[in-house]
Formats: sequence, structure tokens, C-alpha cells
Amino acid sequence: MTRVSLPDPSAAPQATFAGHQHASDYAAAVARFLAGDRQTPIPVWVGNRSDLTASITAANKLYRISGRRSAFDVRIVRPQRLPEALRDMLRALSAGSGDRPVLTVGLYQDLRFGDRTAGGRDQAQASGAEPSVFLTGRDVHSLTWMVAKQWAGTGDLPDDLVVTALDHQPALDGVEWVGPDDITRGDRMSILRNRPWRRVLLHGNGQDDSLNLGQNTVCGRRQGAYEPTGYGPSCHFGQGCYKPEWGLIPVGDISTGSLTLLNCFSGPSARLSTYHEDYQLLLAAVDGPARSIVVTSTACDAGRPEIRAWLGHPDGSRAAMNRSVADTNPYPVFFQCGTEEAAPSATAEIREVLPPEDSERPAASLADRIRVLSTRSMAIGKSGLLPENHPIALELGDLDRFLSAISARDALRDPDLARTHRAQCETKVAAIDARIARSLSTESAVSRFPAFFGDHSTVRPGPMKQVPPCSCGEPASVFVKVPVLAAVAAVSQTVCDRCGDIENAMVGAPELRMAGTREIRRGETARMTVRLAGTPGTVPIVGLGMRASLRAEVQPAACRVAMDRRGQGSADFELAVSPDTRAQAEYLLPFAVHDLALNLGRFHLLVRPDTK
Repeated sequence: MTRVSLPDPSAAPQATFAGHQHASDYAAAVARFLAGDRQTPIPVWVGNRSDLTASITAANKLYRISGRRSAFDVRIVRPQRLPEALRDMLRALSAGSGDRPVLTVGLYQDLRFGDRTAGGRDQAQASGAEPSVFLTGRDVHSLTWMVAKQWAGTGDLPDDLVVTALDHQPALDGVEWVGPDDITRGDRMSILRNRPWRRVLLHGNGQDDSLNLGQNTVCGRRQGAYEPTGYGPSCHFGQGCYKPEWGLIPVGDISTGSLTLLNCFSGPSARLSTYHEDYQLLLAAVDGPARSIVVTSTACDAGRPEIRAWLGHPDGSRAAMNRSVADTNPYPVFFQCGTEEAAPSATAEIREVLPPEDSERPAASLADRIRVLSTRSMAIGKSGLLPENHPIALELGDLDRFLSAISARDALRDPDLARTHRAQCETKVAAIDARIARSLSTESAVSRFPAFFGDHSTVRPGPMKQVPPCSCGEPASVFVKVPVLAAVAAVSQTVCDRCGDIENAMVGAPELRMAGTREIRRGETARMTVRLAGTPGTVPIVGLGMRASLRAEVQPAACRVAMDRRGQGSADFELAVSPDTRAQAEYLLPFAVHDLALNLGRFHLLVRPDTK
């Protein structure tokens, strides 16, 4: 093992980093650096990567040599794929005590994080332990750059920046804040690129290739000369960006020591990613200046609480954010590439008073029927999910008044009157179910119910229940979100490592799973099947919705399915994709509605160009 004399930061060279094109030059520079040569910058093997050379130039204005070891013990995955000089840099970086948190290092295609097939997520959940942080890169040159940054510090950069497209609440103190209204002003968004920051958190919707900030898009497309391969977003197929080109912000252009990407799937492992490595936000950020990058491995419901956790733990935000989001995502969501964190602080105790286990009693009497329907009607119509003047909310208001009128004791005890009222009730509910189904066929206010109810709920304590795998083949689990407010419905959420939430069901709604092709070319037609499980003899409405960005037709839009004696049923739909839709990752929205109980799924679909 190489003997190490740590560099003296007080005698640092003028440049913090230096790129080397040839492996032999890199190895010689590593030997000098680890021997304590005060005039040797931190070496990086860039090869022919002009993008890394540009990042080094930008980072030299941001960092200084820190001359300190990490607080981690290093574990290298497939070390034979890495040059000996890089392994020497990692050995020197390691705390070497054997009892520290583990820093896993390896090429992106060799690492698994947030992946239950590797045992990491389930073991972390069972033990309460935090998953390890990691260092990675798209190739050995990117990895040498990421390792080099671990030897540097940002010095005296005091300011943190939050840019959020989703948090409409007043700005938080102690941070430069750019909210949804500010994003529409071009001069405010320029702040993201025109100066260096100690830490940056970006909060918006997105995928593994991009994060949306209004008309601005933080982009993970690889910079520099390369030949795109594999599957990518619409720009990969020459169709341009799905957002305005003037609003593109390459993630590697953000000058910060610590970057947090708070959107779904901002950093999945290679096995679970949707797009090719050339478009991954995480890998593009690794190639940029950031020394530490916090990403999400799957879908998540992060919001204001996680932003607060990030603000309150400048040296341990990943651990704090995982603890914060555990009440809505009961598994580790945030993973960190880089070693900026200190040891996580003690977990705060959270006390909750939960209602009894949710269940729907059989509607053996009209009173039971009224009780179930009025609870669901309140959740959809009066919880705040819909505006007061929304047509469905108005219909539910009429139903509430009818239910109130027929729930009087005298009416319930009159058998003839009860039969009449029950028939009237069924007619009214069937009409509202049909209107809700039409609304669910596209992205609408009603289709927001999983996120809205989830924001006003906490996860029921206990382990997640394993259920049959997702149709993509990955493991799936289900957990229940219990409402804090009486007007909000409990929702059971089924999640897949690759696809995120694949089912969001109110209590009493039919279960659903979708089967069919996961790849389709523009202009093609495919048969898709929605399979149901529910109460025998019931006749739910089943349909297939889609995102507004997907130009396609579905026939039929929705239909009623009679459940057999085993409580099973299915419906086939014909999906015809328009020749002029974008070739990119999309998802379909299978749904089921029965007696005001809703279930909305998500089925990932790759749309390919029409060329063979």
C-alpha cells in the first residue's frame, strides 16, 4: 500500500485540480500528490474528455485543497476495472478504521443502490441503518474526477440556494429562495448560473434525465463530443426538447459544492434507469463541479418538510431528509454521491395517534351504505382536492344532501322506503362514478388524489407488505397512508423499485394491475389489458388514461367490468399512438372506480421513433 503524506493546504498550488490526458502522467501526478508535494494539484485523468477539462477550469474557481481524509471506510466494487493510481487515491482517502460508514466506489454500471434485488433497501429498512454513500462515474475518467473532488473543499462560500417550482408557501429564512412565481422571471433564474454557491437544492417534477422548473429545464444530457446510444428522451431522436430550448440549464453548469436534485428518479441505479447513461442527471452532475450530489433513486413525495431538513442539516442532509420523508415514503429515497456529510444525527421520535385499521364493512344495510358513501364523498368533494365549484364537487354536494335526508331514523326503519332510497342512491352514485371516470381518463384535478391525500397523511408504522412483482418484473410492496384529517381518505400505495408508485387505491377500491407492451413505436397500435381484483358481483368502471404529452387514442375510453365469483375481472383496451407524438418515456394511467372509491395506477411506456 502506498505510504501517504497528506498535502498541506496552506502551501497549496495555484490550481486546485490538474487534468492529465495520459494514464502514465496521471499515475506520476498521483504519486507526487500522495507523497505530499506542495506544488502538485489534485490529479484527474481526463483522457480525451474535453467536458471534464472545462469542469476542472470552473472548479478551480470554486475549490481549494482540503488535505483531509474522509470519515468513511472505502469499499471498491470490481477494483480490477480501475487503474492502480486511482485505487491509491481511494486508499488514501479512506478513514481505514474498519468501523466507519462505508463509502462504496465503482463505475455506474457496476453499482446498485435503491435496488431491492441487491438487498440494500430491504436490509436498510429492517435494520434502520442508512444506506451507504457512493462515488461513481460514467467511465473511469469521470470517476477519477469525482474522487479528486473529495480531496477539495469549497472554502468560504456562505450562501445556500433553493429553487422550487412546487412549493408555493412563503420563502424560508436563511437561504436564497427562488419560488414558483420567481421562476417566471428570467432575471431570477440567472442566479442559478451566474455565481457559485455552497449548496443548491432544486425542487420540481422530473425524470432521470431532467428536472422541471417552470419553463426552465435542468438537463442531464451529456456535454461534449459523443455518439448517443441506447434509449433517450425526444432530443435523442432529433425531435428537440419537450421544453423551450432557451430554458435549458445543463446540470453540470451549476457552480456549487453540494447539489440536491429533489425530483422523482433523479438518480436511479443503472439497472433501474429509464434513459441511457448519456442523459442521466446524476452522471452529468458528477461530470460537473459538484463534490456532493444527493439524488432520489425512485418516486418520492418530498416537499417543504424535506427542504427544511436540508436547511437544518448542512453537513448531513441526506440522512435528515430520509428521516423526514419516512412518513410518506417508508423506505430510503435519498442517496448521496460524494462524502460531504458528517455522521447522521439521532433520529427524532415521532408520535402519532392512528385510527383503527381501515376496512369497509359489507353494506348489509342502508345505514352501512350511507356511511361508506358519505365518507368517500367527503374525501373527494370536501377535502380540498377539488375547487368548490368543480362539477364533480357540486354533484357530490347534491349526493351528500340526499344521503343526509335518507339517513333519518324513521326512513331507515321503513323497509319499503329503504328499498326506494337504496335504488335512488345506486342511480346517483353510478352517474357520479361515470363522471369521475371521464375525469380520470386525462390528467385532471381528480387524478391528483394520490398526491393530495398523501400530503395530508402519514405512513402506518410497520414493515411494508410484499405483493406480486410489478409487470416490469421488479419487486413490489404495499403500504398504507393514514389521513391526519377526517375529510381525507386513507390510500394504499403499491411501489416498484423501477416504476415508482404503480397503484394508489382508496380503501374499498378494486385492485388493478396492467399488462401489455412496454415499448411502442409512433404510429403503432397495441392491446393493453387491465386486470382487477375486488368484491365478487360488483361492476366497477375501468379505464385507461394517459399524460397530456402522449398523443394517442384509447378504445374504449372506459367500460364496466362485472367481477366474477372469485372477485376477478379484466378489460382490454386498444392503444393507438399518433405518428407525431414525441419519442420519449411516457406512462399510462389505468384506473378503476366503484362506489366513489378510486384506484389510479401508473404503467411506464417507452415510445420509440417510427423508424425500424
